[in-house]
Amino acid sequence: GGVKQALDKRVPYARFLTRVEVEVGNLPTLQEVLRDGRADAILLDNMHPDRLKEAVRCITENAPKPYLIEASGIGDYDLREIAVSGVEYISTSSLVKNAQDLDISMKVVIG
Repeated sequence: GGVKQALDKRVPYARFLTRVEVEVGNLPTLQEVLRDGRADAILLDNMHPDRLKEAVRCITENAPKPYLIEASGIGDYDLREIAVSGVEYISTSSLVKNAQDLDISMKVVIG
């Protein structure tokens, strides 16, 4: 695989107003995505806040076009640390992963 091969497969199927998002977990892969230039959004996955800052700086200084930048897999880091890194969005599964079940029923009476 690799970034180019994945984008070669995905980009031809992108429809009007559909974003192509690429998930990266390290700076070398991020550089590859930026050099390619076909992604619309970059998901910075499982990065330490300091690495996130470095990745955001790399994107803003070297990107040929504006990107939507999102952080995910933030683990136990403070959300404030993630927010000040410069990412535009923060995605976390911990909001739902640890949620308790809730049993809800709905009865409809007609008439």
